[in-house]
Amino acid sequence: LLLLIFCIFLEQITNPLNHRQPHLVEINEGTLLYRIMVEIPSSPIVSHHHQSVKSPGIGLFISAVSNDGVIEAIELPEYPFLLGVQWHPEFHHNSQMPLLDPMPLLRRYLDEVKKNKR
Repeated sequence: LLLLIFCIFLEQITNPLNHRQPHLVEINEGTLLYRIMVEIPSSPIVSHHHQSVKSPGIGLFISAVSNDGVIEAIELPEYPFLLGVQWHPEFHHNSQMPLLDPMPLLRRYLDEVKKNKR
């Protein structure tokens, strides 16, 4: 199954964070991402994007946002498992700041792959 999701991309934001450095992401309560991350409301992440979602497509919800308003995660609640993040969960920055633990997200992804394997 190939799923295409159309979103509108930001052209420019005012006072953007340096997303290559650790920055705080706020995870919205009640979302799939919130449940997967064991109800952690905020945590530092590192992302390497030069574009981001401005407005999610039809049916998509915002799961997480950085301090400068950049959407860091989206999901589609009507679909069994459709979650997109702007950061690399497998990437750990050489920083003194502890980053969001990627293992709950990676475990859930692998569980979904196994469940849907044909």
